[in-house]
Amino acid sequence: MSLPDELWQALNLDPAVVADRASFLAAYAGLEEPRPNVGDLIELAASGQASDGKPVVDLLDDDDHEARAIRERAGSRDRGEPMAPWARTGELASTWSECAVARLMIGAAGGQDALLRAARMYQTLGLPFGSLLYAAVTGASARTAAWQLAALVADRPQRTVADQEQFQDRYPEEGLIGWQHVSGAPTQQISILLTAAADPEVIEQNAQVIADLQYAPQASGITPVGTTAQPIALWWAAGLGLAALSRGDGDARAGVLDQITELAQAHGRQLRYAQLDTYHWRRAQAQVDLVDLHLAGLVALTDRALRNSRLEAWSEDEFQAILPPLARVSLNLGLELSRGQ
Repeated sequence: MSLPDELWQALNLDPAVVADRASFLAAYAGLEEPRPNVGDLIELAASGQASDGKPVVDLLDDDDHEARAIRERAGSRDRGEPMAPWARTGELASTWSECAVARLMIGAAGGQDALLRAARMYQTLGLPFGSLLYAAVTGASARTAAWQLAALVADRPQRTVADQEQFQDRYPEEGLIGWQHVSGAPTQQISILLTAAADPEVIEQNAQVIADLQYAPQASGITPVGTTAQPIALWWAAGLGLAALSRGDGDARAGVLDQITELAQAHGRQLRYAQLDTYHWRRAQAQVDLVDLHLAGLVALTDRALRNSRLEAWSEDEFQAILPPLARVSLNLGLELSRGQ
């Protein structure tokens, strides 16, 4: 299911251009790292760096440690410092998430599969955003670790170098990017909260932690977050509202709708500003994300929570009555994720 015509008209984008963008991103993500050429190997041999004494090395053998080392040395000669272990995975995760958005917008096959591929890569990096995407697409529990949830209450976003060693001892390293580097990022804190709040089992097992989250510093924080550039406190309130919906609290619905509305209006404004750059906009290369995946994830998770609790679910008509078209782009995609369309 693609975006409705009304939203395409408001976006003033050609769906064929978005389709081409999706194809390009998928092709780019499928590219392998370039193999060293003959010239690279000759220069490497001349410098005495080619081999550690092994007489014959099959450079095409991906299982040969020395062959990989030689390829890496050859490939790094013109690229400066070697790429950090997480960099390529991060690049691919971002590429697949952009591809997924484009595919979902035009209703092309493989949109949700591409988003799940991105989610797995973000999880490999150790970014909670991956678990949020996984939960938004599948509706299955992402099993937020209890220590991650507790850390939202126990730790402050900013820590000094002096207490970094103690912090590393308290929490395990997970993924290519360590937790100590991840936990201070507001977008990752939001991802942890939304993923946990959508899981009734996690809420039940961590009831006191969930209750304490309303007193966390993020609950009154003004740090702008993500594409919407709205304060983290607004996202925090939406996450706590999602937790209430997951418990079947119908009184929380109106508040969550207000928060979604405010976030959607902010994203719609960002899209309107991005349209001023007509050169990049008509090529679907805007500096603003066409879809805010945190917002789409929030809509998907809250919609499922409402339906699972036998409460009134969101509808396109409800959003249409209170929001202009540009503000509804992310919401529409969120409903698609929730209902598997």
